[in-house]
Amino acid sequence: MSKYDLSKIGFRGVLGILCLLSVSLGLRASVIQAEAVSAEAVPAEAVPAEAVSAEAVSAEAVPAEAVPAEAVPAEAVPAEAVPAEAVSAEAVPAEAVPAEAVPAESFLRDGTLDTLGENGSPWRILGDLESGEVRIVTHADGNRTLRVCSHGKAGTRGMVQYVHFETPCMEPLVFGGSALVHETAEPVHGAKRQDFDIYLDIFYEDGTPLWGQKVRFELSGDAWQKDQNIIWPEKPIRKIEFFVLFRDFSGDVEFDDIFLKKHTMDLETIRLAGGLSGDGSILASGRFLWHSRFLKDDFRCEFAELVPGDPRQAVQVPVVCHKDGIPHFQAAGRPAETGGVKTFRLRVWHEGELAMEKLFQCDTSERKINGQAGGLLLQLESSMRRVYLEDLPEYGKELPGRPEELEAKLDLARGESESFQLTVLSGKEIPAVELTFSDLVSVQDPNVKLPADSCEWQQVGYIKTPKITEHSAEKSGLPLWFPDPLLARKTGFVPADQRVSFWVTVSSRQDTPAGTYRGTMTWKPLAEGRNAVEIPLEVTVWPVTIPVENHLGSAFALMDGFLQKVYGKDCDLPKIRRAYGDLMLRHRLAPEGDISRTEMPSLELLQEWKDRGLGPFNILNMVAERGERAWVCNSDPSFYTPEMREKFLNQLRPYVEELRRLGLSDRAYIYTFDERGEVYHPIMTEFFGMVKENFPEIATFTTAYIGTDTELLKKLNVDWTCPLTSVYDFEEAEECRRNGQKVWSYICCGPREPYANIMFRFPLIESRILGWQAFEQKYDGLLYWGVNIWSHPQNKPIDPNETLFLDWPVDWCFGGTWIYGDGRLLYPNVDGTAIGSLRMANLRDAYEDYELLWMLREKDPELAKNLCAEVFTTPTDFTRDPETLAGARRKILEVLSR
Repeated sequence: MSKYDLSKIGFRGVLGILCLLSVSLGLRASVIQAEAVSAEAVPAEAVPAEAVSAEAVSAEAVPAEAVPAEAVPAEAVPAEAVPAEAVSAEAVPAEAVPAEAVPAESFLRDGTLDTLGENGSPWRILGDLESGEVRIVTHADGNRTLRVCSHGKAGTRGMVQYVHFETPCMEPLVFGGSALVHETAEPVHGAKRQDFDIYLDIFYEDGTPLWGQKVRFELSGDAWQKDQNIIWPEKPIRKIEFFVLFRDFSGDVEFDDIFLKKHTMDLETIRLAGGLSGDGSILASGRFLWHSRFLKDDFRCEFAELVPGDPRQAVQVPVVCHKDGIPHFQAAGRPAETGGVKTFRLRVWHEGELAMEKLFQCDTSERKINGQAGGLLLQLESSMRRVYLEDLPEYGKELPGRPEELEAKLDLARGESESFQLTVLSGKEIPAVELTFSDLVSVQDPNVKLPADSCEWQQVGYIKTPKITEHSAEKSGLPLWFPDPLLARKTGFVPADQRVSFWVTVSSRQDTPAGTYRGTMTWKPLAEGRNAVEIPLEVTVWPVTIPVENHLGSAFALMDGFLQKVYGKDCDLPKIRRAYGDLMLRHRLAPEGDISRTEMPSLELLQEWKDRGLGPFNILNMVAERGERAWVCNSDPSFYTPEMREKFLNQLRPYVEELRRLGLSDRAYIYTFDERGEVYHPIMTEFFGMVKENFPEIATFTTAYIGTDTELLKKLNVDWTCPLTSVYDFEEAEECRRNGQKVWSYICCGPREPYANIMFRFPLIESRILGWQAFEQKYDGLLYWGVNIWSHPQNKPIDPNETLFLDWPVDWCFGGTWIYGDGRLLYPNVDGTAIGSLRMANLRDAYEDYELLWMLREKDPELAKNLCAEVFTTPTDFTRDPETLAGARRKILEVLSR
């Protein structure tokens, strides 16, 4: 699918990813970029230290009040810091204890809204005061707020202030405010520009704009929300149009305490782990709420253990401080021979003065395994969360120090796979590790087993992402190295002082007896002096069977051209295609979903896959032949001549006859006119009409910009239409279905947050949320433009045993923004098989969850709706909490088992 004509589909830009524990008072945090890890702390396969500076990018010009097609949201920041004091180990919460914050000058007039509605107020009201939809409220204490009440009517409501800088501003700015929801905000049907936020349009001195910098508020809640974001200006700012908006929403909300001021450096996040390198050792990883472009040459930081009884004395811990992108540091050492709870001090100097001083406490007692020295921290993690290299344990939580405290538990339907992660943090490098499994024995009948080969493991690998931007909903680690490929290695590898993940998958057959199965998995370092760790594994197989064939269609394009690009033009393409198709089937995705194919698929492979979940498949994209190119998405209108119509007809006749003979024609479709506009309408009518006239059982399928107007679809001879998830109209789609048409939906490099997506920077759980979204929105299928768009010259076959850290580009640039992972869900193995990914595994689970919801709807439609709502309510309102999703899933299994 073309990725270059995005304006008509409301392409959503890119933001970023990381969530450590913040020094905030509960505010969301989001940052543009994070880079580099310590070279000293990562020998052998460890991560390189080079980093690329981040750059902010402005969007294309649009009118001042318009919501731009691509806006790069600014960073969210923590609230004001708390004074630093030494506290007891029991009293220290997860956050750091920061030094006294210095109030910054405000550039906004009357942020407390004291003059709102009066002559001379800097605020201009947006909306109708007379009707009461916008009200100025004076409370009993004299405080004044703005309240907006709107019920079902589209429009822009709120207020605006224009800020002019006499001297253009080239400093980081922080802006934000407070909002209270009295009545849940819901999008007005048919409106496309929903805003419940503080919204800034910025104008640089040279006249160029930066549109749509936002602080978004949650749509429901019973307490005041406080949030703020940072602007890192690329150029001097001359003017800011500062909007407080409740636009195209229905509901009742209130605003107060609005601000725009100079941002001062602070510590954003820090995590600490003690005892990994012996008694008294400490490992700390933190990042500053700052950007390298605004660092002065004298920036430096110091990390030290304070000597008990004499706070003036300190033992320094070696620090590696990185200044590229988001400045961050890593400190590792053994300042004392004995462990226990110790106090540590972080100092930072900037612009010739001490910029901050913060105190932390951590238990540095040596961690032991089975009563012996181990220096390891093993933890279990959900398959719906990414684990980053710098993801140290959250300070303040009790951590498992013995393997018997760990027990992995999974819920499985029959015919299903589920995964979890075993994470490892070690004070010393472990060059080789084995992970083995016992048979899992039924508790109900010891003669019944899940064999050991029902369990498999891969180690999570890392892709270099020097310019990735972060997502506001996830901040964890430093994503210069981004976890994604699942590497099937002979042995695992654990670098020193970095948290890595072993991905474990357990599968059941459709005839697996229901019951509880128990066994063990053993994590064994292949080095002297290291003990094996045996971890109990319990799997509950419910008396619920997932069908082989999906009810939800899939068209995830696996392209021959890119297989040949990587493996060579003379490669054994049928053999490679079979191996890749098998992996797609194991992830419940159609193995022949290539919407761009210009050569018809192998009848032999279609027969092979017929009873294994083949699903709908594309016969042909009616465009120019691919030739030496990796792919062809579209052809110009001039291509569609009567001669080409006859040529396609002659190509299709014998092939469709064979499909009919094999009983496969009713699963076939012809996909063409990818994201094409109105100029193609007559061509669609003619060429799709040719298909319907000659091959009535073959569906016609497109992502052309035709919406979900059922009469237009009839006119254009379109059987299946496919709008972007963010522009999908539920009511219109239902009308199409009543008329025998199907409505799929798709994602690509859009939409951006708060919609779900599967690109790198989006929280991993969103890949799984798509199954719940498809169920609630009643999609007939999901389409994705490519799983193997390996377009970079450096994209070569990967040896999974060589390294965990892959300088293997998965990016492309749109409008100055670097997009990672779009169109790239698989990686090529040197042996001609496919390497899967975290996102692909979660898509597998998305399709399995959909089947459970489908079965529940057949049994109890209302309950299915309610349980789905625990996870997903609207395309912009869904959980990102793995425990919530797992809980709802277990409830479904329980009901289906009755």
